[in-house]
Amino acid sequence: YALIRRPAPSHMRKIIRPGGAVVLLFGALSLAFTFPLVLHMSDHVPGDLGDPLYNMWLLNDTIRKAEDGFRDFWDGRVFYPHQDTKLYADTLIALSALAWPIAAATGRLVLTYNVLLILSFFLCAWGMYLLVAHLTRSRPAAILAGIMFGFFPYNYAHIWHIELLYFCWIPFCLLFLHRYFERFKGRDLFLAAAMFALQALSCAYYGLYLGFVLVPVLIFFVIKSEAWRRRAFWLQGAAAAALSAAVLLPVFIPYMRTHAVMGFERTLADVEAHSAELQHLLAAPPSNLVWGRWLGGL
Repeated sequence: YALIRRPAPSHMRKIIRPGGAVVLLFGALSLAFTFPLVLHMSDHVPGDLGDPLYNMWLLNDTIRKAEDGFRDFWDGRVFYPHQDTKLYADTLIALSALAWPIAAATGRLVLTYNVLLILSFFLCAWGMYLLVAHLTRSRPAAILAGIMFGFFPYNYAHIWHIELLYFCWIPFCLLFLHRYFERFKGRDLFLAAAMFALQALSCAYYGLYLGFVLVPVLIFFVIKSEAWRRRAFWLQGAAAAALSAAVLLPVFIPYMRTHAVMGFERTLADVEAHSAELQHLLAAPPSNLVWGRWLGGL
């Protein structure tokens, strides 16, 4: 019922508006759950000095190359004499676009990075709030879902991997898909495609995961709503798919080509070493004040 239904009456639709109070709440929680970073925005980074410094360099290099007309865009001038070395890891194209105006306004790379990091918590909470509010028409349920999604422990286990903090586009993508199959307005489908592209260009891992999720979700929606009977659906779907491909292929074709040339791959031993086992689903870090004593050993 929550997935496919008639649009709610106008007096119920008012409930899903985020409102200043919700924005302020998520903004305050984003600062509180990353405290004391807000006091050291220009001289500290959370986590360690490995991935954060690399990602700052990558964001800065991408911005400079874009301002220089995209010349030698993938050449990071590292690992000489290899070329296209920025493709050895996630490219962070979408995060670079978000960083560009902040860096231009402040001229401070560390500050720009920290603003992006705190913004990731806010956007994850806000996106899930809007999705759950749309499905349930309950502001308390939506606020609780936003807090759970935006500030759950997984974020802090990867606090130094800014790309792994940016899964906020997933709830936005699902929200626009719901809206499209409720009222069949092409704008919603194009926005869903744009959110998918943003997710893939923020973190390639999550773009891949979202793609696997979207296949059964779309099949369900198309059958349930009988969208397959609508000629406009096929035209809009083809246009949305073409839009995503036009944005993503210029990034991922050279990415896959470079990885094939360099022989980059995860071996089965790598996968086993970094995969969760069943008992890990019940575990907590030994340092956890509440559960560490009982579940830390798992």
